[in-house]
Amino acid sequence: MIQPSRSAHPFRHRFLSQTVAFVTGASTTAMPIELDRLDITRPMVISTPSAHLMARRMFEGVEVDLWWDEVSQHVPADLVESATEAARRAMVDGLVTIGGGSATGLGKALAKELDIPLAAVPTTYSGSESTNIFGITRDRAKLTAVDDRALPDVVLYDAELAATMPRELAVASGLNALAHSVEAFWAPGADPINDALAQESISLLVAGLHATAGDTADPLGYERCLLGAYLSGLVLASAGSGLHHTICHVLGGAFRMPHAITHAAVLPHVVAFNAPAGSSAADRLGAAFGGHDPTEVLAGIAEPLGGSIALAEHGLTEDDVEHAVEMLLTTSLEDNPRLVSREDLVRIIDGARTGAQP
Repeated sequence: MIQPSRSAHPFRHRFLSQTVAFVTGASTTAMPIELDRLDITRPMVISTPSAHLMARRMFEGVEVDLWWDEVSQHVPADLVESATEAARRAMVDGLVTIGGGSATGLGKALAKELDIPLAAVPTTYSGSESTNIFGITRDRAKLTAVDDRALPDVVLYDAELAATMPRELAVASGLNALAHSVEAFWAPGADPINDALAQESISLLVAGLHATAGDTADPLGYERCLLGAYLSGLVLASAGSGLHHTICHVLGGAFRMPHAITHAAVLPHVVAFNAPAGSSAADRLGAAFGGHDPTEVLAGIAEPLGGSIALAEHGLTEDDVEHAVEMLLTTSLEDNPRLVSREDLVRIIDGARTGAQP
């Protein structure tokens, strides 16, 4: 009897249960159908201020028990508490989020707290809608948790909504999504399935961001970006996060740096630091970018933001860099493919602060 050889790729992969629908140009007609499927009759609609009119149009003719447009980046704990109390008073039986990652993040925190269904309509490329991960900021520290109750039950993607994003936001948001997939190559839960999803996500996002860069944007480019962002979220939820996300969470929670911009600023420096590690992960990452230098591709995507992204323009100081490094030195960075020293952290974060080329 022939004994099976030991697996060359031992791993355990879990897929999350969620309904995803691409309904470009038809989100208004799709929403009542999805609410009925989820048995939501008393919805609370959470939208970013910029998406509030969009939300009103989408729910024209649909009774909404509670409108909520108080949304903040990094989801402050006191905001979660006030929104939860309002939802309980209104006796809502379901949640709908319309907007970027901040709206989605608040909805996920409430879905976990109230244990009621959640439908998400993303208008950016944050990818948060496809994860069971949510973060809450308390006392200048952003704490993340994993809970399946936070995973949206249904996600509706409408590329016409994504097309309303200002160009600068679209670029920063796309780089944020790329960060999720890029980090999958060295994250603790890296496996062949995440590898394939990450490569496809990067390919879709790079192609989509280029296709929507000009004045005559290809409408299909927005769908590519949304699909790439969705896959990036799946990868983040499964593979986990590493050095890049650890740095971004410290900068966002402690220094109120804008979420997408922070990811966009930090990503090239972490990629440049990890890419020379000489591992197969670095080779696979290069292949995902079509054999091109990932830092050069990222710089090309960032051109509409001025060619460089400097967190100093958003208030990050040299003293903040030192404080951030001290905070990071208390966290676990052992999973990174390269040992990370204090000097390395200073170089990465100060590069993101000044916008220097990595």
